[in-house]
Amino acid sequence: IFIERRVWERAFVEAMQKRIGERMAPLALQSWSNVYRAVRWYKLRLLSKCLDRWRVMARQALLSTKAEMDGIMYFELRSKVAAVRAWHL
Repeated sequence: IFIERRVWERAFVEAMQKRIGERMAPLALQSWSNVYRAVRWYKLRLLSKCLDRWRVMARQALLSTKAEMDGIMYFELRSKVAAVRAWHL
C-alpha cells in the first residue's frame, strides 16, 4: 500500500507540474519576447550613440587637421615672404 501511495503521489506531482508548466508557458514566452525586444532596443540605442560620438569625433579631427594645415601653410608663406624680402634688400 505504501508503494502504491508513493506512485500515486509521484503521478499527482508530475501532473501538477505539467499543468503549472502549461499555464506558465505563455507568460514565459511573453517574458522572453519582452527581454528580446529590450535587448534589441538597447543594442540599437548603443549603436546609435556610438555612431553619433564617432561622427562628432571625426568632425573634430577633421577641423583640427584643417586648422593645423592652415597654420602650416601660413607659416610657410610667411617664411617665403620674409625670404623674398630679405633677398630684395
